[in-house]
Amino acid sequence: MKENLVYCCVFFNKDYLKLLDLLLKSMKIYSSLDSFDFLVITNPEFKPNIDELSLRLGLELNTYCLQFTTFFQAACARLFIFDYSKAKHYKKFLYLDTDILIKGDLAPLFELPIKELLYGIESGTIDSPSFGSQFFSNEKPKETPGINSGTLLFLNSTVIHGLFSRIRLHIETFTYEGNNPPYCMDQPFINFHAIKDSLYDNFLLNPYVSLYEGSDEVSNYETSLICHFSFPIGNFAHKHFRMINFFKKLLLEGRSELQLEVIGKRYCWNTGYIRFSSDALETSWGNGTFSFLDSRTIVASWNSFEHILRFNHDFSEYFSIRILPLDFEYISGSSGNIDDVMFKQYHWNSGNIVFDRGFLVTTWGRGTYEPLGKYEYKISWSGIDHTIRFNDDFTSFTSRVTGSDNISYHNINTSLKDSIPELSEYIEYSRKDSRKLIYFCVFHNPDYFKLLSLLLESLQKYSPLDSETDLLIFTSEDLLDHVEHLKSYGFELKVQTFSFKTMHEAGCARLHIFDFKEIDNYEKILYLDTDILVQGNLMRLFDCLEEDKLYATKEYDVYGAGHGGYFFDFRKIDKKQDSLNSGTLLFYNSAAIRRIFKDIHTHIRNLVGKNTLWPLCMDQPFLSYHFIKNSMCNLDSLFPLICLKGERPAELLESHCIIHFVWPIGNALHKLQRMLEYGLNSKV
Repeated sequence: MKENLVYCCVFFNKDYLKLLDLLLKSMKIYSSLDSFDFLVITNPEFKPNIDELSLRLGLELNTYCLQFTTFFQAACARLFIFDYSKAKHYKKFLYLDTDILIKGDLAPLFELPIKELLYGIESGTIDSPSFGSQFFSNEKPKETPGINSGTLLFLNSTVIHGLFSRIRLHIETFTYEGNNPPYCMDQPFINFHAIKDSLYDNFLLNPYVSLYEGSDEVSNYETSLICHFSFPIGNFAHKHFRMINFFKKLLLEGRSELQLEVIGKRYCWNTGYIRFSSDALETSWGNGTFSFLDSRTIVASWNSFEHILRFNHDFSEYFSIRILPLDFEYISGSSGNIDDVMFKQYHWNSGNIVFDRGFLVTTWGRGTYEPLGKYEYKISWSGIDHTIRFNDDFTSFTSRVTGSDNISYHNINTSLKDSIPELSEYIEYSRKDSRKLIYFCVFHNPDYFKLLSLLLESLQKYSPLDSETDLLIFTSEDLLDHVEHLKSYGFELKVQTFSFKTMHEAGCARLHIFDFKEIDNYEKILYLDTDILVQGNLMRLFDCLEEDKLYATKEYDVYGAGHGGYFFDFRKIDKKQDSLNSGTLLFYNSAAIRRIFKDIHTHIRNLVGKNTLWPLCMDQPFLSYHFIKNSMCNLDSLFPLICLKGERPAELLESHCIIHFVWPIGNALHKLQRMLEYGLNSKV
């Protein structure tokens, strides 16, 4: 018998034995086992399964069987550790939830100098029901950080034994009185008693435990030994999926130091591409990882998929078997260069097609494309497949509908590039005043006034404006009644109306800022999308303005339709060049800025009426192209101040004073719901 005990609990849901299986396998691979015993607290029905697991993995697993009748009782099983007959023989206990993977040696945890306290990692605050808010009155400040109960380290002492006894008594009384179990089961009770009695430490373990909640990105990965997949609570399938993906990735880390000839090469992959750099895998769908298994085999992973790739002798072709999910899907490809056709537009009968990043854009809707070789592609839309073959310089191609012998001919449509104007003449300009202007645009959809209402409320709460700053709204005559409702926030709102005929014109409304009749009164100008909340002093943005450039935050790269990809010449610019998000734009009222805005207007006018497809994101690709091409863009100064909350979780920092709900584009009500859920007490 060793000095320390690691234990976990499994009851009711047999699926959680699969999580235990992963936990034990990861522990056996990555941790020494000399410093602790392992105990599973379970029900009698699961004991044979635990014994079988012990035999199969070659691990000595002790069991302590308890017969609980309710799920809530079973969820509190960790509190019964001192009832275990052999508990008295151990000095220290480490409790682990079953939704945990081990990635380092656990022995150092038992060498930490701990006191008679309950040690866990910091999570949430006691203002949340998950951390005991329903039990606290005024014992501690509401912002007191809570304890995640998934990993607990403690001494075998009378003090901790007494703490667990009080928690159990509280739970029994709570249940007897007919209350429903809390969402986080015994965690609120553990938090309440440990924090109320000052018998806790939620700092010591923080470097050693990574908490994977809604995101698979953590800040302490390099130092952590324990990976806890706490989200979503009670959802086995979701947890299991995340854990097996993480575990497989962990297992494949650094398996070989071989360097194959694929480094720097790019390969076709269905409708997109994959590219191997020295330290990462770049794909059409996001970045991933890869490692070498032997001289012609690679394991590659991205977006929760994993593939084994086998190359031919000269690495010009490959075939792939997908191993995650384990459906063994077969894919083959070659090193044909998709850059040859990317963002090029081709005539197709009365319409056009564009090869966009990851999909095909057509006059009749989106489709797909798949490289079959350097010059041959399969393209599909509206349920019809075509095989096309390009000429040597990719300026024309022949097409044939699958199953047909009829061949048609198509050539390139250069209107997207031909529409780009030369840089216009520089015209001197001098303003009359040095005030600051913040402006917004709302057209067509009145729901965006609900978003603007939230923005103004957050501005009122968190960013008092100085007397030199005015607010301006661009809108249409038919929406003026909505402006009246915004005056309740106490701001003096300037308004200018426009009569735009199309959605695209309205989507480019911010470009008309120099048509504002009072614009000469302002030196510094800030544009904000309406799907923004302010949580800090907005005046800090104006302090960033030094150079005579357009200030924005970086988002993605220029190799995308919504970021200027249709217009850039990628022989002259790196496609990995950072692009901008146009939701926050800061600039001087200067001749240099006015000239670029004028050129964007000209560019858009040149495309109107042409037989062409328009790029995504309204005027954003035009802004990106013209300001970046002319070296008139600063993407660094505002970056620490703006958080872009897209489809995937984003890390929120103290420095952020703008929260921009960029996703989903064009869905005002979805954005509204997300903004409200963020926590602002809205009047909407």
